Amino acid sequence: MTQPRTRLTSGDTLSVSSRLGELGAIHQNNPSMHAGYVSLIQALGEQENVPDEIRVRLRYVARLQSLCDFDGAFNQANRALEIAIASAVPAASEQVMALSALAFTRLHAGHVTDAMYFLMQAESLGGVDIAKEAQRTLQVALGAYYAQLGDFDRALVCQRLSFDLSETHYERANSLLSLGYSYLRAGEEVAASDVRREYLEQAQAKNLMAAELTLEHGLPLLRGRALGNMASAHRLLGQMDEARRLLAQARPIAVEVGDTWQMAENEFFQAQEFVADRNLEAADSRFEIAFKAAETNYDIPLMVRCLNEWSLLKEKLGDIGAALSMHRRFHRMSNDMHSRRESSRAQLSRFRIDIERSKHEDTASQFTSAQLKEQNAQLSAQAVVLGRYANTDSLTGIANRRRLFSEMRARLAAGEIVDVLFVDVDNFKCVNDRFGHHVGDEVLTRIAALVQTALPPSGLVARLGGEEFVVVAPASATNPLRSIPAWAHVVHSSIGNYSWRFEDSDQYITVSAGFTTSLVSDTADTLLARADSGMYAAKKAGKNRILSA
Repeated sequence: MTQPRTRLTSGDTLSVSSRLGELGAIHQNNPSMHAGYVSLIQALGEQENVPDEIRVRLRYVARLQSLCDFDGAFNQANRALEIAIASAVPAASEQVMALSALAFTRLHAGHVTDAMYFLMQAESLGGVDIAKEAQRTLQVALGAYYAQLGDFDRALVCQRLSFDLSETHYERANSLLSLGYSYLRAGEEVAASDVRREYLEQAQAKNLMAAELTLEHGLPLLRGRALGNMASAHRLLGQMDEARRLLAQARPIAVEVGDTWQMAENEFFQAQEFVADRNLEAADSRFEIAFKAAETNYDIPLMVRCLNEWSLLKEKLGDIGAALSMHRRFHRMSNDMHSRRESSRAQLSRFRIDIERSKHEDTASQFTSAQLKEQNAQLSAQAVVLGRYANTDSLTGIANRRRLFSEMRARLAAGEIVDVLFVDVDNFKCVNDRFGHHVGDEVLTRIAALVQTALPPSGLVARLGGEEFVVVAPASATNPLRSIPAWAHVVHSSIGNYSWRFEDSDQYITVSAGFTTSLVSDTADTLLARADSGMYAAKKAGKNRILSA
């Protein structure tokens, strides 16, 4: 059923705040909550109410992040950033908040380096003149970033600062929750027993404060997470009775509000309980549920913890093959997580060194001509890197959605007739479900490379999102009938004929594609929509084919 559009009068700030309050009161993952945000955003866009549209989009981002919908959160934050940049009124605070939100979503989807680039841009815009809310949002994202790097001292400094900058009950509770969670993860990683106990006791204290605040002010999702974190801290301290009691309170809250992140943690905790009680078959089932939930949530740390303990359980059950497979996967994921962490640490250090060097150069009394040229060259190089990053898909290295639409609009505005091929990977969800998201990422990266090798002159390949790719190329003058050109068939066959191999077994990956050629009346949107309809026709016709739209 189509949701009615919300009509707002010019400057209707009170109405927007009231509606945000109503949507914030919906604690469950409720379809009406999503529809409400979409309707409000649409209405603000129609009224060209830029400040409020950015504010609502960023509030929606926070809700999507709490529901572990990081792809949706990224898209909303990216749109908020685009609007803030294009705004006629300087909007540094809004840009900082959007960049911080982008960093937070990429971080929780496992892309630590991407998060660092967004945070670097946010820090360069940040300052005393930006709004208090923007300063707090930046500190929240920095705290989460440092926690991912294992630099818990810096993470805790940022999270304490975010607490000091908090103005609402929700912000204070969320900051306390972040502090408690960082103490918990630090307690897990630290080897020294006395320091470990101190961290875990701090985790209990901060989460207890968060739980009391959320109970007083009706914030069930945050309360469920605080109780779950307290249960984990008690378990790590060997206080099992208290851990079970807290988990019994956390579990129904997570189910009620649809908190998939906390439900995955609860399942993992329950699996450990079954192992302790020697109920190994039940533990095996719980580990499977916990792992799949963590995979859905992009919760890589929980996936690693789960694989480690699940492989030991499989060994106890006598399933040596499964134990060995899980143990290998655990080491691959663990090594990948640590290598990303170390790589990001090294990059961060280089950036900070460059920043400090720049500060010292700025304060020097005189610069020689050579020094000025060198500094300008460095700034130009950084601008090129940031510009390339803004137009490049971080996973595959090809053009992203922003670059694709910019290119299509430019070509159509110049009167060029172009061919468009819309490519979608067949049954891609099965690859992720069976082999994991890291294998899915490898498939997407390889497909991007295969398509690039088949590109015609002046062609561009971009990743539209997920498993969707788009190729734009000049239409051939020797193809007056506008039939599907040879290069499009090469793109299709190169993917289907490639020797795909995962976990020592051969696999078969195919794509469905829709082809079209631009008309004089086309815009980028109508052209892409027509190619998309051809792709869907190919799907309905049995997949693994190209059809003209």
